[in-house]
Amino acid sequence: MSNQFKISTARLSEIIKEEYASILAELGKAPVQEKKFPDLTGDGKVTQADILKGRGVDLDDDEEEEEEEDKEATKESVDSIRDLIRQQLESL
Repeated sequence: MSNQFKISTARLSEIIKEEYASILAELGKAPVQEKKFPDLTGDGKVTQADILKGRGVDLDDDEEEEEEEDKEATKESVDSIRDLIRQQLESL
């Protein structure tokens, strides 16, 4: 087989896609284009957060609630430590 008829796999794929699109155009149908999920969070990547946001899950509220709970737990821990120190100082 001569080299003049050899084409790359990528080029063959392009030719097939072009022919498929032209056949669909002749039949009056639009070619199906690959759809990508949008980046709804704006971080430059499509992640699970984008999918959850697309389903209507409000991610910011969840994060704020968790941060608030962490702050409260930290405050309670600090208060408990202070109480223990006071008790120890009083017993001296």
